[in-house]
Amino acid sequence: MVALKRATLVIPIVVFLILIYACSFQFVLKPDDDTNTKVFTSEELHVSLRYDKNWRPPSSSCATGGGKTIDEFVKFYYESMNLLGTNPKSTSLKIANQPAILIIPSDDQPIGSSDEAFLIVKYPPNIAIKGTEHANGTMALCDFFTLLADKNNIMEIAKTIEFK
Repeated sequence: MVALKRATLVIPIVVFLILIYACSFQFVLKPDDDTNTKVFTSEELHVSLRYDKNWRPPSSSCATGGGKTIDEFVKFYYESMNLLGTNPKSTSLKIANQPAILIIPSDDQPIGSSDEAFLIVKYPPNIAIKGTEHANGTMALCDFFTLLADKNNIMEIAKTIEFK
C-alpha cells in the first residue's frame, strides 16, 4: 500500500519534470556591474534576468501551451499534478508587460520541492521559440516562459525579467 502511494506521488513528479525540461535551455552567466547580483541571459529563450549572487541559479525553460490560455496552462500542468501542495496560491501579474501567473506552494508541498515556486509568463507575440517536435515532424512553438525558484526570492527575480 505504501509503495502504491509512493508511486502515485512519484509518477506525476516525473511527468512534470519531463514536461518542464523538454524545452530547457542553459543560461549563460554574464558579468554584471552590480556586485550583489548576477545576470543570466539565454539567447535560446530570448530572456535575461538578475538574481542575488548568494542564491542558487534559478531553473527556467519554455513550454508549449497547445493553444491554452495562461490560466488553462497553469491549471493543467501545475495545479493538476499537485506538485505545489493541495492549496497553492496563484496570483495574476504583469511581468515585462506580459500576462503572468505566480504560484506559491502551500505548506504541504511534496518533499523534494524545497519551497519552490513557479512563475509562468506569456511570451511576447514577436518572439517565436521552437519547442518540442511532434510525431509528425512539425515543431511546436513555446508559448510560455517558466521560472522555478525558491518562494522567498522568486518575485525579486521576476521583476528583472526582460524578453529580447
